[in-house]
Amino acid sequence: MLHRARFVLKNWLLHSDSSYLSGRVNPCSLLSCLRLFSSDPTAPVPFVVSYLINECGVRPESAASAGKYIHFETPERADVVLGFFRNLGFTDSQLTKVFGRRPRLLMSDPEKHFMPRIRFLESNGFSTSDMAQILLRTPEILHASIENQLLPNLNFFKTVMPSDENLIRAIRRNPFLLTCELETYVIPGIRILRESGAGESSIVRLLLFHPRTLMTSRSQLSQAIERVKKMGVDPRLTQFSVAVQTIRGVSKGTWDSKIDAYRKWGWSNKLILKAFTKSPWCMAMSVKKLMANMDYYVNKMGFDPLVIAARPILLAFSLDKRIMPRDAVLCVLLSKGLIESRASVQALAITNEGFQKKFLDPYKEQAPELLQLFQEKLRTC
Repeated sequence: MLHRARFVLKNWLLHSDSSYLSGRVNPCSLLSCLRLFSSDPTAPVPFVVSYLINECGVRPESAASAGKYIHFETPERADVVLGFFRNLGFTDSQLTKVFGRRPRLLMSDPEKHFMPRIRFLESNGFSTSDMAQILLRTPEILHASIENQLLPNLNFFKTVMPSDENLIRAIRRNPFLLTCELETYVIPGIRILRESGAGESSIVRLLLFHPRTLMTSRSQLSQAIERVKKMGVDPRLTQFSVAVQTIRGVSKGTWDSKIDAYRKWGWSNKLILKAFTKSPWCMAMSVKKLMANMDYYVNKMGFDPLVIAARPILLAFSLDKRIMPRDAVLCVLLSKGLIESRASVQALAITNEGFQKKFLDPYKEQAPELLQLFQEKLRTC
C-alpha cells in the first residue's frame, strides 16, 4: 500500500495541472515532504499524505505534518467524507481550506458524526448554502455536542435576535457563536450593555457584525461604554453599538491620526465629536479611506468639507459601489443643464430605488443613456 502511495505521488507530479503546480505547489516541495518521514529519500510516503495532496489539494508541507498524527491506509471512508462536502456545494479550493485546517475530518463517519448536526441545522431553518458557509468557517461544528453546545446556544440566541432571518444571518457570519461558552464570552457582555441602557437593536447589531466586541473583558467593555456615553452618543440608538465597537477597536494612536486627518479638511474638534455621535462609522474607517472619500467629495464633486461634517453618514458609503456610479449620472445631468450642482446630499443618501425615481426616470427623454451608464458603473466599480 505504501508503494502504491508513492506511485500516486509520482503520478501526481507527472500529470497534475501545470497551473496548479506553478501557482500553488512547488514540485520540489513534494519531493522534500518525503524526507520529513525518513532520512532515506527512497522511503515510501504514507497513504494519508498522498491522499491529502492528490484528492484535497493540501500543500505537501501541511500534508506531511498531518501525516504524523492521522493514519489511514485505504481511501473508502475519506472518499465518503469528500463526497459529503461536495454534496453541500464545496468547491475544490474550499475543500483544500477545510482539510488543510482539519485533516482529521477525513477519518470521520459522516452518517454518525456529520448528519445529526446537519439535520439539526436544517430543522432550524438553515439552508444548504448556509451550512456550507458555516462549515467552511468552523468545521469543528461537525463534532460539537448537539445537547451541550449547539442546542443551548441556538436557543439562547433565539431569545436575543428579533427574527429567524437575523439569527441565521448572525450564525452564518459568525458560526463560532454556536460552540462558544456563552456564560464566559457572550452573556456578560450583553448584560453590561443592557445595564448601560443600550437598546436591543445595538445588541443585535453587535451579534450580527462584531460579536467579539461582546467577548472583551468586562472592564474594557465597561470603559468603552462609559467613554461613548460621555461623548454624547445615545445608548438607545443603533449607532451606539457602532461607537462602542469603534472605541474598542481603534488604538489611541490611530484615533489621533484620524483626528489630524479631519483637521486637514477644516473640521474642529467639536465638529469631529459631533460627527462621531451622528455617525460613528466616520472614525471606524482607515485614514487612507477617510482621505480618499473626503478628496472625492470636496475636490471632485465640489462639496464644502463642513457639509460632510454635518452629514457624516456620507463617509460610510462606498466610493466604488455607490458614490462614483451616482456621480457619473450627476455629471451627465449637470453637463446637459438638467441640475445645478453635483454636490447633492440627497442624491447620495437616498436608496437606489429613490435615486432612480429622482435622477434617472425623469430624464429618460433628455438623457436616454443614463440608465445604461449607471448600470455599467455599478458592474465595473
